[in-house]
Amino acid sequence: MNGYRMLRRASRSRAVRGGWRVAALCVLLLGGVLPAGAQTATTGLVQGTVTDAQGAVILGAEVKLQDLATNQLRTLTTNEQGLYVFANVPPGSYTLTVSAQGFRTATVPRLTVEVNKSYTVNLTLEVGPLTETVRVEASVGVELQTTDAQVGNVLDQVFIRNLPTLQRNTTELLSLQPTATPGGFGTGGTVSGARSDQNTLILDGIDISDNLTGGQGINFTQTPVGVDAVSEFRVTVANPNANFGRSAGGQITLVSPRGSNELH
Repeated sequence: MNGYRMLRRASRSRAVRGGWRVAALCVLLLGGVLPAGAQTATTGLVQGTVTDAQGAVILGAEVKLQDLATNQLRTLTTNEQGLYVFANVPPGSYTLTVSAQGFRTATVPRLTVEVNKSYTVNLTLEVGPLTETVRVEASVGVELQTTDAQVGNVLDQVFIRNLPTLQRNTTELLSLQPTATPGGFGTGGTVSGARSDQNTLILDGIDISDNLTGGQGINFTQTPVGVDAVSEFRVTVANPNANFGRSAGGQITLVSPRGSNELH
């Protein structure tokens, strides 16, 4: 009997030691993973790498992202890989400035960030006085989506308010998206072959999908949202990221207008 108890104690001891080893391994693995930011249903992402003329990454470069509408300033420094990541960036126009000791300051005077999109802005600093500034124009490749595989277009406030809509309802513009078909089952149209009751409507990060099912089996999944109450409108028609996934149809993202320092 005593031998059995000793055997059980030894087994528990080995199990505890094994559990601690697994926990320690998990901590080491998680600690070695770089923190990854992402765009959300209401914001965007700005990231990139800072290098010198020879292609070597620059550690500790100061990166500033300033909102042109509110003058709000966000500042961070590049890591060991020369990488910077601004997560949860509200849609709007920004100035991106990068500076480092012994290099000229590089500035992207106007970078437009749209909802639920990522932007990769890689900058190369030139050797010279810090007081000198090099103006950099954002290339076409900046908007190339490399952080996820979402497919969909963004309509800004100008398009939303000027495109014809019968009832001044923003969701009527769904049919302008690729793979979208107006009408069909229910009232909202179909996206990528899914039924209209599978469309998800998100306003400022809140799910406002109308899931009411009438007595005749008609699904109303598109809550009316006035065109004057929306500043940006995006429909993800394929490959939604982890921010979505509630349903199999279109992931419709709406953002309401925000304030600025100018009277409007």
